[in-house]
Amino acid sequence: MYSLHTNTAAIGAQRMLRSNEVDLSRAQSQTSSGLRISTSADNAAYWSIATTIKSDNKALHAVQDGLGFGAAVIDTAEIGFSEVIDVMGIIKQKLVAAREPGVDRDKVNAELTELRAQVRSIAEASSFAGENWLHMTQAGQGGPQEVIASLTRSLDIGAAVRTIDYDMTSVPDTEQVFYIVDDVTGDNGIVTNSAFADSLGLTTDWVLFNGQNSSGYTEIEISNDTADSDIEEMISVVDAMTQKMIGRAATLGALQQRIDLQKEFNHDIGQAMERGVGKLVDADMNAVSARLRALQSQQELGQSSLSIANEQPQNILRLYS
Repeated sequence: MYSLHTNTAAIGAQRMLRSNEVDLSRAQSQTSSGLRISTSADNAAYWSIATTIKSDNKALHAVQDGLGFGAAVIDTAEIGFSEVIDVMGIIKQKLVAAREPGVDRDKVNAELTELRAQVRSIAEASSFAGENWLHMTQAGQGGPQEVIASLTRSLDIGAAVRTIDYDMTSVPDTEQVFYIVDDVTGDNGIVTNSAFADSLGLTTDWVLFNGQNSSGYTEIEISNDTADSDIEEMISVVDAMTQKMIGRAATLGALQQRIDLQKEFNHDIGQAMERGVGKLVDADMNAVSARLRALQSQQELGQSSLSIANEQPQNILRLYS
């Protein structure tokens, strides 16, 4: 039965066109953005997960910057230790040479003076962005040092920053010290601390040189009047200091290696997070392109159907004309 009041064919065609318009709009959006899920309305659960991961990944980039800064500080300190160790080797060599009979020890001491100054110069210059792990210039400068290492997320505490720690808490006037030069009290520096002489059982508190605010120890310097036994003690103290520096440099090297590994790990994790987000929200462009063409064809057919349906009342009217 055909009704003049209700064009069921046109209504059906319009319904199909409206549905097609929604699907076509979604397909066009996916084509232009490349995303299957771009808003929470598309899929609230996946959108929430993807947005959280994207946020964490941005924070991970900041972590990588922090690791880079920490690596630079440690690298600077490691280079400084290596340079000072080389100078300490030369100092020991000069003292051994001074032990030989007939050597002009005053001339050797002139060299030792310059070498001691070089140790201080290296320690003072081993600074990166104000961070210096070789030269103590103010009280409380030591203590635990932290390098931002990673960003973790768990159900109970959410996002949390993890660090790589290096405890530089010195025990004054002992061999448990981390700085090369301490210009505060002298007792927190390797070359300004008498603990190395004390550990060898020596009666003289030998130091390579005193800190700027300390003068109570005997500096390693020689003259033609210096006894052979004193030079031998100086050699032993310089060697003990050097061994401590070698140990500290080795620790920094291991720390540097760990940071390099962590940076590589963070890079891989960041890429994995990006791939994971892509699997959640990225559109399959081949499928979207094929669907877009199909929907465009359906739209054309729907418009033709609506046009045919709208012509039917005219055909009925012609029967009465």
